[in-house]
Amino acid sequence: MLFVDEGDVLTSAGAATGLDLCIHMVRKDFGAAVAAETARHIVIPPQRTGDQAQFILHRARRRQWFARADDALAARPRGASR
Repeated sequence: MLFVDEGDVLTSAGAATGLDLCIHMVRKDFGAAVAAETARHIVIPPQRTGDQAQFILHRARRRQWFARADDALAARPRGASR
């Protein structure tokens, strides 16, 4: 669930779901075409279902990634910017 619309009370959690809620409100007030155009203008999907997986690395994979990144940084010549 991305947001809740109980008529007089609408709520969401997080920045992305706040945008989803705003597009929902535009869709309700002005129709799907205006909502889709608004979404295209701010470069987000016109409607998300809420069943997508979160795009985060799990803790163990995140630790592995940071360890590899740390090793790569340590291997760079001192003062190298890239």
